[in-house]
Amino acid sequence: MPIPIIAKGPGCTVWIDRYYAAYQLGEGEVRYVYVAPRHACEELRACRASQGARGQLPPEIAEQISRALKSMRRAGEKVWLSD
Repeated sequence: MPIPIIAKGPGCTVWIDRYYAAYQLGEGEVRYVYVAPRHACEELRACRASQGARGQLPPEIAEQISRALKSMRRAGEKVWLSD
């Protein structure tokens, strides 16, 4: 099975990967519900590499990823689960 798995339904998209899970309702913000450090670091690296370039991570995603990493480090955990 290819990774990530992307499921689209009326008004909702869900992404499931071994390193993250996220969803989007309609055209709203993408919300992460699970993030592993590997994915968080890859996303932040990609964001820094594309600063000022097209394709930059939306600020709300970069903020969620940063918050997840900080929470994992603070708690000494290897994954982050959304509240």
